[in-house]
Parts: sequence; structure tokens; C-alpha cells
Amino acid sequence: MNLLNIGIKNIKGNLSSYITFFLATSFSVMIFFIFAMLIYHPQVINGVMKSSFRQGAIGVEIVIFTFLAFFVSYTLITYARKRSRDYAILQILGISSKQFMFLYLFENFVIFFSSIITGILLGLLFSKLFFIIIAYIIKDTVLDMYFPYKPIIITSLSFISVFIIVALISGLSMRFIKIINILKSNRKSQKTPKYNIIKIILGVLLIAVGYYLAYTATPKNLVQIFFPVLIMVIIGTYFFYDQSFIFFINTLKRNKKLYYKGINSLWISDLAHRLKDCTWVLFFSTIVIAIGLTAFSSIYSINYNARENLENNQEYSIVITSLDKFSKESVIDLKYLLDKKNVKYEYTNINAIVSKEFPNSVYIEKNKYLKSEINDKDDSIRNCNEKYILINNIKEPNITNSYKRIYTKLGKTYRNTPIYIVDKKEYTRLMRNMNRVQYHIFSYEDITLGAKDLTDINDQYYSKYKKHYLFHSKGVQYYRYTSQFNYILFLSFFVGIIFLICSGSMLYFKFFNHIEYDIDKFQNIVKIGLSKNEIRNTIRIQMAILFFLPIGFALSHSLFAMKALGNTAQFNIFTPVFIVIIGYLILQILYYFVINNRYTLHLISKIKF
Repeated sequence: MNLLNIGIKNIKGNLSSYITFFLATSFSVMIFFIFAMLIYHPQVINGVMKSSFRQGAIGVEIVIFTFLAFFVSYTLITYARKRSRDYAILQILGISSKQFMFLYLFENFVIFFSSIITGILLGLLFSKLFFIIIAYIIKDTVLDMYFPYKPIIITSLSFISVFIIVALISGLSMRFIKIINILKSNRKSQKTPKYNIIKIILGVLLIAVGYYLAYTATPKNLVQIFFPVLIMVIIGTYFFYDQSFIFFINTLKRNKKLYYKGINSLWISDLAHRLKDCTWVLFFSTIVIAIGLTAFSSIYSINYNARENLENNQEYSIVITSLDKFSKESVIDLKYLLDKKNVKYEYTNINAIVSKEFPNSVYIEKNKYLKSEINDKDDSIRNCNEKYILINNIKEPNITNSYKRIYTKLGKTYRNTPIYIVDKKEYTRLMRNMNRVQYHIFSYEDITLGAKDLTDINDQYYSKYKKHYLFHSKGVQYYRYTSQFNYILFLSFFVGIIFLICSGSMLYFKFFNHIEYDIDKFQNIVKIGLSKNEIRNTIRIQMAILFFLPIGFALSHSLFAMKALGNTAQFNIFTPVFIVIIGYLILQILYYFVINNRYTLHLISKIKF
């Protein structure tokens, strides 16, 4: 039997162990490849989609590759350690160092190369669906399919380079591990981890102070406290996993009534060792999940409140300001569009005059304004004796006449143009040197109806009439605002999903790396009457604690971060954050059941009852 045959038999014999590594790597390659297809798509390069979208996708691709490179590296090292016992036995049988390296690299490369091919094929399979979803979310054109030779080359070279570097480092490091230590690794007695009370107190204080500063943050000090709070919470989180939880487990052990009840002694006794072994994984997962949740919650909150912000900042659904001769076409097109969309609207118009020089101040005759349907301050304006009534907050720099400021709906819509209401005499005097304009005002409830079509109409007439035509529309602003933020939301959601899956998979790999120890432990306890259900419950409790602990901690960090944002933002963050958290928990619970069932089935299949 030659080395090649040994390698093939090892892969077949350990297929159940390698399958998780294979699936995790394939998923990583698929995500990276799909984003590479998007970035190098000819239509995207030629500007079919916004340039900012491609730039955002490139940024996300860099983040994805950085995280996935770390994830793949961790996976390779974990499975190398898991197979170290098999390699140690081969070395005892007389395999040389060169033969060992060949065997190690061959086995891993076969699985890894298969993962790359599978990931690329899955990426090609799901890319069209990905393009359709993107087009729907950002309200843009669906991208065509193309042969992605560049993404294939970039994806293959990127992941192969990661594999070569990590495999060589882990393979060389295994050569220096003593065989006797590998063979005895599962027989070593586990000493009870010790904790440092000073580090526990320091960790609690750092998190408490960080939370307090975030909770009491103001718009003035948010930037100053951001990095100090971040550093304090990160250090405090590490001390919690490294020290505080061991203290908590030891406290449970001292409670004899609780400790010796049912299967509690089984999962409590082993949990402290698992926590100590998983400190860095738990810490890393917590920080990564917290960052992902906070980023996604922030973007979703802004997107969620977009419509409400527009409702508060602008009263009328559509306001067109145009010279008389330029207004008829656009009004006809708008009425046709709204009728076509079955939109029930109210329409009114009013004459005004506008100065020919900057700042293009607008003047409306008082009596006509009072008689029009847009008048919403009848008594205030009617009883005002000032020569000029400014109905918004923008004062003309060179005005010398006395004026009174009275806010109205029309003034609220136009925030950058001074709008005055004047008496008939003053209006007649001013109109000699000014241009006549008309306000065409539409009001209806659902501003999202026909928003894209409104944007097309706006672009069409603005390009045609330029400065002689102004189009204010909630629907247009909503469409542009949401289409801009939707792609950021989509990209951040993708990053969040990757963080979720990879952090959960890292914990799973950590469990799987010690499966031989669990098999030996439970096999011995089965002899004194331990049942399958008790094994399942023991594993379920341990994995649930390790799986949901970083999620709970990350949610806590994210909530205080969002509270700091809420203190400075002028919109509702509670509802969108609640939606994000519920959605994230549902995904995590489903993912937990998948990996828990897989691990438990594999474990129980190895135990003789």
C-alpha cells in the first residue's frame, strides 16, 4: 500500500469528520464567488447600477474575505488537531517527515479543492437568484448572466493561497509535537480552572462603566466616548469569559443540592473546562456578532424611519414650481400617472412671483393665499399687519422691510427658498421685475405609490427645463433614499449572516475537536446506567450555553450601542432594533438545532449501549 492509497482510505474513513469542514468551506467559497461575480459583472462596471453600489460590494468583499480567511484557517487548524492522533499512529509505524507532510497536505487539499469547486458551482447555480434579489431590493435592473472567468480565477487563487499558507504552518507545527503527548491528550486529568477575583472585578467594572457611558451618551460627547467605550467593553468581555464564568460554574458546584440533581453534575462539571478551552472563540464570536448586529440595526433603523422623516419634513406629496409655460406638460403627466395607479389625490394651484436674482425669493399675494386650499394659518396670516410674512425659516439677506415669521405647510416643504406673503399693493409693485410662477400641489396618503415613475418624470422635466422647473416629491425622495440605503442594508445583512454562521460553526468545530473525549467519557458512564436521552440532554444544555452565551452578550452590547445612537438620533430606534433582534434570534435558534442534532447523532452513533 502506497501513501496515495493511505490518503484516499483516510479520507473515506473520516468522511463524517470532514463533511462539516467541506460544507463550511464550500459555503465560504460560494459567498465570496457570488460577490466577485457582482463586482466584475460587465453591466455593473459599465454603470448600470450606481457606482456607490460597486464600491460598497468591493468593501463587503474585503470584509468577507478577511473573515472567511480567518474562519477557513481556524477550520483547517481544528481538523488538523483532530486528526493528529491518526497521524501520530502513522509516525509510530515508521512514516517519515516528508511522507507525513505529503499525506497531510494531500488529504486536506483534496477536501479543500473539492470545496472550492463545489462553492463555485453553487455560486453559479444561485447567482441569478442573487441578482434578482438585489434588483428587487435596490429597485434596479436585473443583471444578466455571463461567464465569470475573472471571479473564478480570483476566488480559486484567493482560497488556495489561504490553504497553502495555513496548511504548511499547521503541518509543520504538528511535526514538532511529541507523539506521546498526542496519544495521551485524551487521558490527561482535567484540573479545575482557577479564576482571578481582581480580573473578575475589573471586567465587571469595565463593562458597567462602558454601558453607563453609552446609556448617557449625548450628541456632543458621542464621538469622544466611542473608542474608550469600545475598548472597555472588549476588555471586559474577555475577562468575563476568561474569569467570571469560571467563578459562576464553581459557585454552582458548591451548591450540592443543585449539583447532584439529575444530570446537572454531568454538564456542570465539564462546562468550566469547555469554557476555558473556548475562551477565544466565545470572545471573538461575541465581538463579531455585536458589531454585525449594531451595524445592521443602525442601518435598518435609518431605513425604517425614512418614510416617517419625510412625512415630518415635508407636508405635501408633490409640489411643482414652474414658470407658467413649463408647467402644463408635467402636471398632465402627473395626473395621468396618479390616475393610472388609482391614487386618490387632491390638487390645487396658486400663482406667485420669484426674484430673478439669488436667493430667488418667492412672493405670494395675501388675499389669493387666504382663498386658496393650501392656506392652513388663516387667522394668523389674516390678522398680521406686517408688510412681509415669511412662511419658512429662510430670510432673504438683503430684505429691509419689517416682517413676521409664521410657519406654514408650504414653507415647510421649501426649506432653502425664502417664501413671503405680501399684500396686493406690494405684490403688484414687485411683479414688475420678477418672473411669474405657479405652484402645483398634490396631496395623497401613500407616498410609495408610483415612486419610481415619479422619479423618471422628475428627471425628464428637470433635464429639459433645468432652473425653470422645481419638483418636490416625497415619493421621489423616498425612492432615492431607500434605494440608496437598501443596498447598504442588503450588504450588511449578508455580512451579518456570514458572521452568524461562521461563529456558530467555530463553536461546533470546537465541540467536534473533542468528540473522542466525549465518546470515552459517556461510554464509561453508560456502564452505570446513563441513557441516550440523558446524553442528549447533557450535550444539549452544554451546547446551548456555549452557543447562546455569546449571542446574549452580543445582544446586550448591541442594545447599549443602539441606546447611544438613539440618544443622538431624532427618530424611533426601538421598533426596528426589536425586529432585528427577533429575526436574528430565530435564525440562531434554527442554526443551533441543526448543529446540535448533527453533533448528538454522530456522538451517540459511536457509543455502545
